[in-house]
Amino acid sequence: MPILLRFIAQRAFFLGLSVLTFLGVNPEVNVLTGEEAQIATEERKEVIQDTLDLIDEGSANVTPELDPGNLGTYIPLPKINIFNLPPRVPKTANITTPDAIKSQPPVIEPVPVKTTIPAPTPPVVSPKPTTSVVAPSPSPVVTPSPSPVAEPVASKVTPDTSSSSAVSDVVVSILCVRYNGNRIHLTNGSGVLVSSKGVVLTNSHVAQMFLLKEKGYDCSIRRENIPTYGFKAVPLYISEQWVEDNYLAIANPSPVGTGEDDYALLLITENTNPSLTLPLSFPSASLNTKSNAAEIGDAITVAGYPGIQTSDFNLATQTSLKTEKTTIKNVFTLDRITVDVFATKDTVVAKRGSSGGGVFEGGELIGTIVTTSPGSNASSLVINALTLDYISRDLKDATGLTLKEYLSGDIVQRAQTFQSSVAPHLTELLLRNL
Repeated sequence: MPILLRFIAQRAFFLGLSVLTFLGVNPEVNVLTGEEAQIATEERKEVIQDTLDLIDEGSANVTPELDPGNLGTYIPLPKINIFNLPPRVPKTANITTPDAIKSQPPVIEPVPVKTTIPAPTPPVVSPKPTTSVVAPSPSPVVTPSPSPVAEPVASKVTPDTSSSSAVSDVVVSILCVRYNGNRIHLTNGSGVLVSSKGVVLTNSHVAQMFLLKEKGYDCSIRRENIPTYGFKAVPLYISEQWVEDNYLAIANPSPVGTGEDDYALLLITENTNPSLTLPLSFPSASLNTKSNAAEIGDAITVAGYPGIQTSDFNLATQTSLKTEKTTIKNVFTLDRITVDVFATKDTVVAKRGSSGGGVFEGGELIGTIVTTSPGSNASSLVINALTLDYISRDLKDATGLTLKEYLSGDIVQRAQTFQSSVAPHLTELLLRNL
């Protein structure tokens, strides 16, 4: 203990000298001789012993007198040994580790777009339920493949009032024949007369054959109630976007697709019988291009010319019109929140050859048949149809004119413009794969 005190005293002394020297003061230092140092050491021992006795007796407030002339001779002991102090723990506030989820932007669950079906007019059992409009799969499939929408609890009580005779007057068969030596290749589709000027609405995948005359395709338009002759026609409009997206599939006997952009217009130009002239006016369907024309549960009439012809005999005997009353089972959207495609229940009309046929409600045309898809069992099919509302909107995006506006004015001039400006490009694309 004395050695430690002596060491501390020396350090304090030299520290004081250093401070004074720094301040410019040069104190005189008396260096003790050996005998004086011994005496001073004995005196320090006595002072230290006296201090220890005071601490042991609890006299903490008693402080021995200091010699102001010799500060280095007295160093009081601390009451607490600094080497035995417990380690200091810094005081900290309560810090809550941030939740990993809170540090990220909030996730908003997607809200499905819903089309509310208004209650039908009497007689009605119950109003139509709300139906979700779901976008079809972007990959090439036979039909749009959205999530199924549940069927309504109740559908219309009364059947569709479209007249069968009126439907047969406007729904036509489109036949294309290609002679290749002794072989005959036949394709068929359907269409609907939509203008008294002789304009037929059909699919692009049907109308594209009218662009292939140099490949030997001879196409004509026929009606069941006039089987003895047909009509020649030229493209008035074929979706350029559809051909650019699908020209690679022209040689595919079973092409697939969603139906997007798959519509076209043909203009009748002459009779297949040279001795006959064209009628002054053609029967035509009344067009319903309203956005709510197709709703789940609606009673409708579908019409087309299903069947695949393989010979002249079949061409003459098996091309017959099929019509059926059914209902709309589901609705879809292609890329918007609008109803662009709708599906029917199982129907016998849902076969190859009906493409381009018509869907009627209350005597008005509301859609054109574009694809088929599996029905409720392995042997049944359903029809998927483009709404006239979609066709009208898409046509306006492409040409600046709605469907009804495009059918007005100088139709012949429009057909000639299409033949000279758009048709050559489309024909070139199609010929690459034939």
